[in-house]
Amino acid sequence: MNGWKGRILAALCVLSCLALPAFGGTGSAEGLGQAAQLSTALRAVVPPGQSDRQLWGILTGEGNLQVRVGAGLVLADRLYPQGDLARWSEVQGWWLPEQIPLSLAAADAALVTAVLAAQLPDPSGSWLAFRLLDSFFASPDAWVFLGRCPPVAISDLEDSLSSRGIRSGRGWPPFGAAMGTLPLARPLFGELSLDQAMAQDLSFLDGMGRPTGGAGFYAWDRLTGRVYQIREKLRD
Repeated sequence: MNGWKGRILAALCVLSCLALPAFGGTGSAEGLGQAAQLSTALRAVVPPGQSDRQLWGILTGEGNLQVRVGAGLVLADRLYPQGDLARWSEVQGWWLPEQIPLSLAAADAALVTAVLAAQLPDPSGSWLAFRLLDSFFASPDAWVFLGRCPPVAISDLEDSLSSRGIRSGRGWPPFGAAMGTLPLARPLFGELSLDQAMAQDLSFLDGMGRPTGGAGFYAWDRLTGRVYQIREKLRD
């Protein structure tokens, strides 16, 4: 068998060989080593020639779980500087014409992928989920904006990992109250005034689509996921 379909079949064979008979008793060094092997195999099942936007669509859509996780890993390799999730604050810009913030798409590449990885039948998927969260929340900005009030699915994932003996690591303090859903990235929804955004206690994004502590060019509703442009900024 030739082409990428043949490579996918070979990678799936590798994935089946990586599966362990039981999760309990796997140490962190061994688990993380198996997660690294798993991530390499998962990247190989992603159909070639996909744009970043298409990879995000695969990740957040429906379909084969292994392909979705692989797409998230490849997307993270592309969006983060040197593939380092701890450098989330450096991701900036937009996917046009929908005006989807790249910072939120990059967060999806870490967080949605982690949630899906933990659902893989291979027990090392839980360690892969841990590694993604541990690397992402090593970013101070990631912790401030998405750790203090994490999406509900991430709070649930942390509980699930802890129940399996996988504990929070470096840069990953205990989460605060959960808020909102995944995926985080959405197309621009509309406009709001600054007063409306503040009255609704919305979060803000700067002109490059990154979460910011002050009033920015865009408002972000964590509960609904909607992103709005601030009207006053349109006139500046």
